[in-house]
Amino acid sequence: MSFEHPLKNIIPRIGSKLKSAKEKEPVNKSYSKNDGRRWIELVVRESEETVSLYYNNLGLTDEMLSQKNSVLDIGAGMADFAAHCKANKINDNVISLDLQQEDQPGIVDAQKMYFGEKIYEHVKNRTITGKMEEIPCEDESFDLIVGHTAMPGVYYHSDEIEEMKKGISNSFNEIMRVLRHGGEARMFPLTDDQEGESEIRKKFQHQAIKQKLSELQKTGICQVLTEEVIDPETKKITREKRIVIRKI
Repeated sequence: MSFEHPLKNIIPRIGSKLKSAKEKEPVNKSYSKNDGRRWIELVVRESEETVSLYYNNLGLTDEMLSQKNSVLDIGAGMADFAAHCKANKINDNVISLDLQQEDQPGIVDAQKMYFGEKIYEHVKNRTITGKMEEIPCEDESFDLIVGHTAMPGVYYHSDEIEEMKKGISNSFNEIMRVLRHGGEARMFPLTDDQEGESEIRKKFQHQAIKQKLSELQKTGICQVLTEEVIDPETKKITREKRIVIRKI
Protein backbone atom coordinates (compact mmCIF):
# COMPACT_ATOMS: atom_id res chain seq x y z
CA MET A 1 0.00 0.00 0.00
CA SER A 2 1.45 3.35 -0.97
CA PHE A 3 1.00 6.69 0.69
CA GLU A 4 1.10 9.89 -1.34
CA HIS A 5 2.41 12.50 1.02
CA PRO A 6 2.00 16.27 0.55
CA LEU A 7 5.52 16.68 -0.83
CA LYS A 8 5.38 13.98 -3.50
CA ASN A 9 5.87 16.53 -6.29
CA ILE A 10 9.08 18.00 -4.90
CA ILE A 11 10.67 15.14 -2.97
CA PRO A 12 11.20 11.76 -4.67
CA ARG A 13 10.15 8.73 -2.67
CA ILE A 14 13.14 6.79 -1.50
CA GLY A 15 11.68 3.38 -0.63
CA SER A 16 13.68 0.67 -2.40
CA LYS A 17 16.01 3.22 -3.98
CA LEU A 18 18.06 3.77 -0.85
CA LYS A 19 21.69 4.54 -1.58
CA SER A 20 24.52 2.57 -0.07
CA ALA A 21 25.75 3.51 3.37
CA LYS A 22 28.81 5.25 1.98
CA GLU A 23 26.67 7.52 -0.17
CA LYS A 24 24.26 8.50 2.58
CA GLU A 25 24.66 11.85 4.24
CA PRO A 26 23.63 11.57 7.89
CA VAL A 27 20.85 13.81 9.08
CA ASN A 28 22.45 16.75 10.82
CA LYS A 29 19.98 17.75 13.51
CA SER A 30 21.57 21.19 13.78
CA TYR A 31 19.78 22.06 10.53
CA SER A 32 16.81 24.35 10.94
CA LYS A 33 13.58 24.69 9.00
CA ASN A 34 15.15 27.65 7.20
CA ASP A 35 17.35 25.24 5.26
CA GLY A 36 14.17 24.40 3.40
CA ARG A 37 13.99 21.65 0.84
CA ARG A 38 17.36 20.08 1.73
CA TRP A 39 16.41 19.77 5.38
CA ILE A 40 13.05 18.18 4.58
CA GLU A 41 14.70 15.72 2.20
CA LEU A 42 17.05 14.61 4.96
CA VAL A 43 14.27 14.15 7.52
CA VAL A 44 12.10 12.29 5.00
CA ARG A 45 14.98 10.03 4.03
CA GLU A 46 15.82 9.16 7.61
CA SER A 47 12.15 8.47 8.34
CA GLU A 48 11.81 6.08 5.41
CA GLU A 49 15.09 4.34 6.18
CA THR A 50 13.99 3.83 9.79
CA VAL A 51 10.69 2.27 8.74
CA SER A 52 12.43 0.07 6.16
CA LEU A 53 14.75 -1.28 8.86
CA TYR A 54 11.80 -1.97 11.17
CA TYR A 55 10.21 -4.19 8.54
CA ASN A 56 13.42 -5.96 7.57
CA ASN A 57 15.03 -6.43 10.97
CA LEU A 58 11.89 -7.25 12.94
CA GLY A 59 10.29 -9.45 10.29
CA LEU A 60 7.18 -7.33 9.96
CA THR A 61 4.54 -7.27 7.21
CA ASP A 62 1.60 -4.97 6.57
CA GLU A 63 -0.76 -7.92 6.96
CA MET A 64 0.69 -8.82 10.35
CA LEU A 65 0.45 -5.25 11.61
CA SER A 66 -3.09 -4.71 10.34
CA GLN A 67 -4.32 -7.70 12.34
CA LYS A 68 -3.13 -6.31 15.68
CA ASN A 69 -5.54 -4.31 17.85
CA SER A 70 -2.76 -2.45 19.61
CA VAL A 71 0.99 -2.16 19.06
CA LEU A 72 3.72 -0.77 21.34
CA ASP A 73 6.91 0.59 19.81
CA ILE A 74 9.63 0.68 22.48
CA GLY A 75 12.40 3.21 21.89
CA ALA A 76 10.32 4.86 19.18
CA GLY A 77 12.43 7.99 18.74
CA MET A 78 10.53 10.37 16.46
CA ALA A 79 7.68 7.83 16.08
CA ASP A 80 8.33 7.34 12.36
CA PHE A 81 6.97 3.80 12.54
CA ALA A 82 3.66 4.87 14.08
CA ALA A 83 3.30 7.66 11.52
CA HIS A 84 3.95 5.21 8.69
CA CYS A 85 1.31 2.80 9.98
CA LYS A 86 -1.27 5.57 10.31
CA ALA A 87 -0.47 7.26 6.99
CA ASN A 88 -0.69 4.00 5.06
CA LYS A 89 -3.86 2.88 6.86
CA ILE A 90 -2.10 -0.19 8.27
CA ASN A 91 -2.81 0.33 11.97
CA ASP A 92 -4.26 3.36 13.79
CA ASN A 93 -3.28 2.23 17.25
CA VAL A 94 0.50 2.19 17.49
CA ILE A 95 1.73 3.61 20.81
CA SER A 96 5.23 5.10 20.74
CA LEU A 97 7.35 4.89 23.90
CA ASP A 98 10.66 6.68 24.39
CA LEU A 99 12.70 8.21 27.19
CA GLN A 100 11.88 11.66 25.94
CA GLN A 101 9.68 13.20 23.30
CA GLU A 102 11.85 15.02 20.78
CA ASP A 103 10.20 18.30 19.86
CA GLN A 104 12.98 19.80 17.78
CA PRO A 105 11.23 22.51 15.70
CA GLY A 106 12.97 21.76 12.39
CA ILE A 107 12.19 18.05 12.58
CA VAL A 108 8.61 18.64 13.71
CA ASP A 109 7.97 21.04 10.82
CA ALA A 110 9.34 18.56 8.31
CA GLN A 111 7.26 15.73 9.77
CA LYS A 112 4.11 17.82 9.62
CA MET A 113 4.75 18.58 5.97
CA TYR A 114 5.62 14.97 5.17
CA PHE A 115 2.78 13.21 6.98
CA GLY A 116 0.33 16.09 7.25
CA GLU A 117 -0.88 17.92 10.34
CA LYS A 118 -3.69 15.45 11.07
CA ILE A 119 -1.46 12.37 11.08
CA TYR A 120 1.25 14.16 13.04
CA GLU A 121 -1.22 15.08 15.80
CA HIS A 122 -2.67 11.56 15.81
CA VAL A 123 0.79 10.08 16.41
CA LYS A 124 1.75 12.78 18.91
CA ASN A 125 -1.33 11.97 21.01
CA ARG A 126 -0.26 8.33 21.11
CA THR A 127 3.33 9.01 22.16
CA ILE A 128 4.25 8.44 25.79
CA THR A 129 7.38 9.14 27.80
CA GLY A 130 8.91 6.26 29.70
CA LYS A 131 11.48 3.51 29.69
CA MET A 132 11.48 -0.22 29.08
CA GLU A 133 12.12 -1.00 32.76
CA GLU A 134 8.93 0.82 33.78
CA ILE A 135 6.41 0.83 30.93
CA PRO A 136 3.61 3.26 31.91
CA CYS A 137 0.79 1.08 30.55
CA GLU A 138 -1.84 -1.26 31.98
CA ASP A 139 -1.37 -5.02 32.14
CA GLU A 140 -2.05 -6.92 28.92
CA SER A 141 -2.45 -3.81 26.78
CA PHE A 142 -0.77 -4.89 23.53
CA ASP A 143 -1.00 -7.64 20.93
CA LEU A 144 2.41 -6.78 19.51
CA ILE A 145 5.49 -5.11 20.98
CA VAL A 146 8.35 -4.05 18.72
CA GLY A 147 11.77 -2.87 19.77
CA HIS A 148 14.20 -1.79 17.08
CA THR A 149 17.59 -0.90 18.60
CA ALA A 150 15.77 -0.77 21.94
CA MET A 151 18.50 -2.55 23.87
CA PRO A 152 17.85 -3.43 27.53
CA GLY A 153 20.76 -2.55 29.78
CA VAL A 154 22.46 -0.34 27.21
CA TYR A 155 22.46 2.72 29.48
CA TYR A 156 24.53 1.06 32.20
CA HIS A 157 28.31 1.35 32.31
CA SER A 158 30.83 -1.48 32.69
CA ASP A 159 31.14 -0.80 36.42
CA GLU A 160 27.38 -1.17 36.95
CA ILE A 161 26.99 -4.84 36.05
CA GLU A 162 24.50 -5.72 38.78
CA GLU A 163 22.38 -2.66 37.98
CA MET A 164 22.48 -3.62 34.31
CA LYS A 165 21.32 -7.17 35.06
CA LYS A 166 18.47 -5.82 37.16
CA GLY A 167 17.50 -3.39 34.40
CA ILE A 168 17.48 -6.18 31.81
CA SER A 169 15.37 -8.42 34.04
CA ASN A 170 12.89 -5.62 34.75
CA SER A 171 12.67 -4.78 31.05
CA PHE A 172 11.57 -8.26 30.03
CA ASN A 173 9.25 -8.53 33.04
CA GLU A 174 7.55 -5.34 31.91
CA ILE A 175 7.25 -6.57 28.33
CA MET A 176 5.56 -9.75 29.57
CA ARG A 177 3.28 -7.73 31.84
CA VAL A 178 1.87 -5.42 29.15
CA LEU A 179 1.75 -8.12 26.44
CA ARG A 180 -1.57 -9.90 25.99
CA HIS A 181 -1.87 -13.67 25.98
CA GLY A 182 -1.34 -14.84 22.42
CA GLY A 183 0.63 -11.70 21.62
CA GLU A 184 4.29 -11.42 20.75
CA ALA A 185 7.29 -9.14 21.15
CA ARG A 186 9.84 -8.73 18.36
CA MET A 187 13.23 -7.23 19.13
CA PHE A 188 16.48 -6.63 17.25
CA PRO A 189 19.25 -6.02 18.05
CA LEU A 190 19.42 -6.72 21.77
CA THR A 191 23.10 -6.00 22.30
CA ASP A 192 25.26 -3.03 21.37
CA ASP A 193 28.01 -4.05 18.95
CA GLN A 194 29.29 -0.57 18.21
CA GLU A 195 33.02 0.03 18.31
CA GLY A 196 34.30 1.74 21.40
CA GLU A 197 31.73 0.13 23.68
CA SER A 198 33.11 -1.70 26.70
CA GLU A 199 33.71 -5.36 25.85
CA ILE A 200 33.10 -6.23 29.49
CA ARG A 201 29.72 -4.49 29.47
CA LYS A 202 28.71 -6.11 26.17
CA LYS A 203 29.69 -9.54 27.47
CA PHE A 204 27.63 -9.23 30.65
CA GLN A 205 24.76 -7.62 28.76
CA HIS A 206 24.59 -10.56 26.38
CA GLN A 207 24.82 -13.10 29.21
CA ALA A 208 22.14 -11.36 31.27
CA ILE A 209 19.72 -11.22 28.32
CA LYS A 210 20.29 -14.88 27.48
CA GLN A 211 19.77 -15.90 31.11
CA LYS A 212 16.57 -13.86 31.49
CA LEU A 213 15.04 -15.21 28.28
CA SER A 214 15.85 -18.74 29.42
CA GLU A 215 14.20 -18.10 32.78
CA LEU A 216 11.06 -16.74 31.12
CA GLN A 217 10.76 -19.74 28.85
CA LYS A 218 11.19 -22.17 31.76
CA THR A 219 8.22 -20.60 33.56
CA GLY A 220 5.98 -21.77 30.73
CA ILE A 221 4.39 -18.36 30.20
CA CYS A 222 6.04 -17.79 26.85
CA GLN A 223 8.00 -19.21 23.95
CA VAL A 224 11.28 -17.59 22.96
CA LEU A 225 12.29 -18.00 19.33
CA THR A 226 15.23 -16.73 17.33
CA GLU A 227 15.14 -15.84 13.64
CA GLU A 228 17.89 -14.99 11.20
CA VAL A 229 18.12 -11.42 9.93
CA ILE A 230 19.50 -10.45 6.53
CA ASP A 231 21.42 -7.19 6.42
CA PRO A 232 19.65 -5.12 3.72
CA GLU A 233 22.91 -3.65 2.45
CA THR A 234 25.35 -6.55 2.54
CA LYS A 235 22.65 -9.20 1.92
CA LYS A 236 24.43 -11.36 4.49
CA ILE A 237 23.05 -12.94 7.64
CA THR A 238 23.76 -10.79 10.69
CA ARG A 239 25.69 -12.22 13.61
CA GLU A 240 22.87 -11.52 16.03
CA LYS A 241 19.43 -13.04 15.58
CA ARG A 242 16.00 -11.50 16.00
CA ILE A 243 14.24 -12.41 19.26
CA VAL A 244 10.53 -13.28 19.14
CA ILE A 245 8.74 -13.77 22.47
CA ARG A 246 5.26 -15.27 22.25
CA LYS A 247 3.14 -15.09 25.37
CA ILE A 248 1.10 -18.23 25.94
